[in-house]
Amino acid sequence: MLTTLSESQLSGGSRLRVYRFVTPGECPSRFIEYQIWSMGFERWRETALDHHYWRLYYRDHLANDVSSSAIDYLYFAEVDGVLCSRLWFAYSRRSGLGNFGNVFTEPAYRRRGLMKALLYPCVDDFMSSDALMLCCGAGAGHAAREYCRAGFEQIYGGEPGTGGPMSLHRPELGRFLDYASSRFAGESISLVRAGEAGDQFDVDKFLYYIPEMLHHPGDHRAFAGMRIQDYRFVWQEVLNGNGAVVVAENQLGAVVGYAYVLRAFTGNGYLLDFRLHPSYVSDGAKLLLGAMSRFRDVTGSSNPVRAYIMSCDAYKVDLAGVVFDCETILKDAEMAGGKPVDVMVFKSRD
Repeated sequence: MLTTLSESQLSGGSRLRVYRFVTPGECPSRFIEYQIWSMGFERWRETALDHHYWRLYYRDHLANDVSSSAIDYLYFAEVDGVLCSRLWFAYSRRSGLGNFGNVFTEPAYRRRGLMKALLYPCVDDFMSSDALMLCCGAGAGHAAREYCRAGFEQIYGGEPGTGGPMSLHRPELGRFLDYASSRFAGESISLVRAGEAGDQFDVDKFLYYIPEMLHHPGDHRAFAGMRIQDYRFVWQEVLNGNGAVVVAENQLGAVVGYAYVLRAFTGNGYLLDFRLHPSYVSDGAKLLLGAMSRFRDVTGSSNPVRAYIMSCDAYKVDLAGVVFDCETILKDAEMAGGKPVDVMVFKSRD
């Protein structure tokens, strides 16, 4: 539903109108078009693939062509009839965990208070929603300071405005690190299930920002897998019919990792890769076997699946070896930490 939140006059006499759109529902086309074309407006080559997958995300969600596992809130500023600023948050219906971001103001409209005019209604809506926590990354500077004033926490401390991983959460949860520690207690995987749209917030932000994952020494991707930066990329490829993804939950229902099988970007082969909280590695074979089973069920393909694992990623080598056979080792085929490393090629047994 699209709602006009406020109308006011800026200091120079221009008229400001603030809108909010909440999914599900079909958004008016001019808001969809603005959200999509403004993605990557200033850095269109720097992170082109990332922007592409974000455009797919918004095209699905704003056209009401998406599962009910996620809820999106989008905020737009319009000055004298021109859409010129936007921000967003969304969260998983299953976990209440979410993502805040994609904040942008057109260069010609900056330093006029537009971001602030969107930010505070966003925070109010978060507090009245079913969401528990929103995570984001912010660079040092004015935006990060304003986020702190609005109630965001810099997860790893520092003076307000230094940025880095940040969270906005309900006061009863305590600090991000304390809540995360309570959610990832234990070492066993209780459930492997099919992934869904809302899982991206659990794994790409909440899971990724905990110390064990943010500073993980052995979690690289090789060859074609390097194009898949996070779960959000995987999910869009799954929607395109190119494979399958599963997530693993612990006994508390927290998502501790995911694994996917996708069609390779070249040829007809299939690629498996995964990301898993280090405390759950001993139970990780369940995750990989679940991904293979889901892939076979969804696609009906009997083609072999390969995993390309850098030799420096010990936990990935060990897990891949449980369910796959090592087919060959490619010497010095990739770089990690500025040094050449071998790539071990694993092939599925089924």
